[in-house]
Amino acid sequence: MTFIVEMARGKPGGSGFASYSCSDRTWQGILTIARSFGWVASGTVPDPCAADRNNQYADYFKPTYDAEEWGFCKQVACEDAVALAASLRRAAAAIREGKIAIIEPPGPPLLKDDLSAEELKRVNSLPTQQLETFAQFAEGGAFAFAWDD
Repeated sequence: MTFIVEMARGKPGGSGFASYSCSDRTWQGILTIARSFGWVASGTVPDPCAADRNNQYADYFKPTYDAEEWGFCKQVACEDAVALAASLRRAAAAIREGKIAIIEPPGPPLLKDDLSAEELKRVNSLPTQQLETFAQFAEGGAFAFAWDD
């Protein structure tokens, strides 16, 4: 396991497809920052595609924001994703305006053979470095997330 969380909405190759990936450490940091800026997490919802393909899905589903393997992926609902994005935008503005500072010690670098240079940089960046880009992704609405396998 590479400790990278993958997120996606839509079908690969489709017009509405979008994806995002970051380290688990960054994912947890983003969620913590969002909560600090007013996001009230509603809990994840079952991913309909994963539930249809896996008859054990309902037995193991928990509405947490902890990543699972793709067979047990979870979904952030549209309203929750948009609210998450709004709180991240507030956090980014507060940092830009010098109202707050967040101290983030860097973690160990994550490496994987098939990462592009851009993905490698993103998965190894700190949560505050991804507030704007992740907010832009989350504003697109509901998305599924799981461990990168």
